Formats: sequence, structure tokens, C-alpha cells
Amino acid sequence: GPYKQLKKYKPQDWNEIVVVVKGQSARCTCNGEVLAEALKVPETGGIGLEADRGKMEYRNIRIRELK
Repeated sequence: GPYKQLKKYKPQDWNEIVVVVKGQSARCTCNGEVLAEALKVPETGGIGLEADRGKMEYRNIRIRELK
């Protein structure tokens, strides 16, 4: 994928992905390393989880409104 240069990504281990959305822009990090600074997202819609290949597991998913 487009993130082959990630230095903090841990293959075959747990990684922390943080997505903060403000308006129609999302800032995404993987273990503190920036994936996207201003990813455009739709104003409304569902939230989906996906994987690029094989078995994926998710844990400790939290969604909250920031004030």
C-alpha cells in the first residue's frame, strides 16, 4: 500500500490507529506516525473497518465526540 515507509508499524502485532475528524477532514496516525494529515471524508455516512489481506482483528475501538 501507500504506507510502505512507516517506521513505527509492527507487522504481525497490535498497532494503534488514531483518526481525528474535524468537519470533512481527518488526521490519521499509526503508532503516532502520520498517515494522512488532511484526508477528505464525507460529512455523513457510516464508519467501516477493513483489511488489505488475510485475517484482521480489532480491539479497544472507541468513538467519542471531542469538544
